[in-house]
Amino acid sequence: EIAVNLRDMMEGRSPKIVIPEPY
Repeated sequence: EIAVNLRDMMEGRSPKIVIPEPY
């Protein structure tokens, strides 16, 4: 969850919309 959120923030996406990716 945290890793995805951090990646989303780095990518420039919305931290509210978090899609469960196979990572």
